[in-house]
Amino acid sequence: MQINFTGIKNAGYEVRRYRQNFENDGEHCDFNELEDEHFLNIQLSDDIDGKDLTEFRDNVKRTGLKNYSHPIYPNMLSLAISKDVVQEGYAKNIDYQVYINEANKELALNDDNLFMFSYLSKLLNRIADTPNHKLKVENSYLKADEAAESVILGENLKKTYGEAYSYEMQRIHSPKIVKEGAAKMAKLIQEMMMQYFEH
Repeated sequence: MQINFTGIKNAGYEVRRYRQNFENDGEHCDFNELEDEHFLNIQLSDDIDGKDLTEFRDNVKRTGLKNYSHPIYPNMLSLAISKDVVQEGYAKNIDYQVYINEANKELALNDDNLFMFSYLSKLLNRIADTPNHKLKVENSYLKADEAAESVILGENLKKTYGEAYSYEMQRIHSPKIVKEGAAKMAKLIQEMMMQYFEH
């Protein structure tokens, strides 16, 4: 499967971490939960060199997901991957979830959807390997009010970051952060597929 990267711009990456611990007598932890949520937002287009937007739409349609269109920018892919690690006593459980745009449910890892996980893995790895100068970010996009809600669907980054919003948007959309984030998300996809094939 060939993925062309001329039709990608305005990429942004953000992460959220949640942790909770419950201790017994203050000596050891009976319950520990750590969840990382990774968010990658990229604008796709078709051009003379490739059909990035069409390829994404064709692939996601095959998964059976409904309402998978980005609610703010129809030509964007907003990918969310979470890893939840729960340690209870000596038992450890790891759970992953993948969401695409405003899909009505998570993208389940099963035989029917293996092609989509393969597609996402290749997409993420190629973004991670893309030269910095090819990850273009338009000032008009960064300054648009809609951009504040397009990176993490359901969260307004203007409210989250307040006066630091402009700085944080530059950080979120910097090629270094985007490439590092894409590599982390590709690793999570790999972990999921390894876990799937082991069971």
